[in-house]
Amino acid sequence: MAVTEVAKPFDATPIATALEFRKRNRPATGAGLVDASYGSTALQVTASGGTSINIANGRAVIQGALYELSGGPKNIAVSANGTGSNRADWAVLTYDDSHTPGVYARTLEGTALTQNDTGVWDEPLASWQKTPAGTIQNLIDWRPWRGSTVRPCTSTARPRNPTLGQHAYEADTGRVIFYDGTGWPTAYEDTGWVSLPMNGGDAGAWTANVTNRIRLRNGVVHMRISIKRQNGLTLPTSDDGSRVFMLPEAFWPTVTEWVSGYHTRSPVMLRVETNGEVRVYPLTDDIPGGRTVQASGTWLKG
Repeated sequence: MAVTEVAKPFDATPIATALEFRKRNRPATGAGLVDASYGSTALQVTASGGTSINIANGRAVIQGALYELSGGPKNIAVSANGTGSNRADWAVLTYDDSHTPGVYARTLEGTALTQNDTGVWDEPLASWQKTPAGTIQNLIDWRPWRGSTVRPCTSTARPRNPTLGQHAYEADTGRVIFYDGTGWPTAYEDTGWVSLPMNGGDAGAWTANVTNRIRLRNGVVHMRISIKRQNGLTLPTSDDGSRVFMLPEAFWPTVTEWVSGYHTRSPVMLRVETNGEVRVYPLTDDIPGGRTVQASGTWLKG
């Protein structure tokens, strides 16, 4: 077979087919994108009762081809579900050069997406569950947003068909993530300082001296607390720990962690359980009523 080199477009070798145009433009736009900023209503899918969905006006580029919907919303019927369990449905923009127009909106009812680089390509706009009772539930927005090289998304609807090294920004968590070939590790996250309510099982035996706080930044959790034992309530060294806090799940360690502290000059340890429970343990001396405990510490999350 002879070696062939092809380069287009040039005066002598223009782009002549839809597939050539697709090959030329897809690397610049990815498989598809909605030509709007994150949070726009462009091509947004909403349920219309339990029998149809609406797709709002908007513009997209799918496999290098322009798609524009105007005069909408476009209403598409959703058929009844005659099975005994929920049906997984999609609203998609389909690229098909044998169809007129070559990109069009449709629904897929209980069938998988088709994504063929040289044939039909379904780019999802939304998914939902069609129940046997006739309702549309759990509608998820899958629109692929235009934007910077870091594509906006949510933690439940990350970019489909990612490429190695691709970054994305989760608008619902504030995390920057990247695709490593198998999953989406976190590249950057910062919760800022989060106030900790005294909500543990023994919290009534303590009062807060300050606003107790916790923070997660790039997989590292830091907690600092200052609490006072209620008058008349001694915590002895023989106690199995006083349960002061229940941490929000985002801060839970994967193994039990220990945080150091003190009361007067006596050491104290805080045990942080994998379910978020924080217990206070006096090590050498009982903690008498009216005594302040201060502690701070750091652990890795994951």
